[in-house]
Amino acid sequence: MPIAEGTPTYPGAEALYFGTVPADVKLPPGRYTALADLSYKDVKLQGKKKFTLLPDGQIQMSPIK
Repeated sequence: MPIAEGTPTYPGAEALYFGTVPADVKLPPGRYTALADLSYKDVKLQGKKKFTLLPDGQIQMSPIK
């Protein structure tokens, strides 16, 4: 899914970026890992974050370590 451009994120740091999951994507409740590959000019960043999709549709993020 496309992610809106935001403030810079530097190596070793974390930042929040937002996007909209397409309406045709339906995930059943469970545990997932979101993977991100971001790039700007010659800088490439990769990250991942675990989350749980609850039966009521809410998302519960795993604590930051």
